[in-house]
Amino acid sequence: MIIDIHCHVLPEAVAQKTEELFRARTGNKNIFDFSIKQLLKVMGSTVDKAFINNVVLRGDLVPRASDWVAEQVKQHPDRLVGMYSPHPDMAEHGRELERAFKELGFKGVKLNPSLMHYYPEDPRMRPFWEKANELKVPVLIHGGRNVEDFKVQKLDSARRFCEPNGFRPIIKAYPGIAFILAHFAGAEDWWDIAVDVVTKNSNVYVDISMMGERLSPQTITKYIKTVGAQKVLYGSN
Repeated sequence: MIIDIHCHVLPEAVAQKTEELFRARTGNKNIFDFSIKQLLKVMGSTVDKAFINNVVLRGDLVPRASDWVAEQVKQHPDRLVGMYSPHPDMAEHGRELERAFKELGFKGVKLNPSLMHYYPEDPRMRPFWEKANELKVPVLIHGGRNVEDFKVQKLDSARRFCEPNGFRPIIKAYPGIAFILAHFAGAEDWWDIAVDVVTKNSNVYVDISMMGERLSPQTITKYIKTVGAQKVLYGSN
């Protein structure tokens, strides 16, 4: 069975506009337009299941976004798996996370501090981390350069929201969480640190999303051999 751990989806009413904005901001050419219809088409008969998430930019919209994701899974239970996506400014982190897993049937969490501009140790997220650790949920989190850096050739020395060193405190504090650091945990810019964080922590994994277009096949192979194939999940982003 082939599982895609990293898929962003949106209602069709906003999917195309969002795709255009994302392409302009990052310079990336997406293979689908964030819609469920196109995702299922791209999956075809090759990808058996896709974990889907709907990241929203306001805390009060999180419950509605979760309900929408749950409805898409309900319509395609054999192809889609729901992921919960919180926001740092939302209230009742613990209660909403518990609802997502126990009532809506979600199987994972997707975080994007880069898009929302907060660091993993942000105090606003502490209630989330505490509940996630209690429930022992897997958390997929953007790894590496900020979204607006995708067009940049070489980064300056400023700290990025999701650089691999920044994950160390929460990885150590919450051993009950399986962390999946997307994009090889930021190996594109912080190779040694990304390798160290992944190999030194048994609860840390990575996904391969975006690496096919940003790293050479030789570099990708080297990274997978270095951290171990058992640490690498497939994700298309």
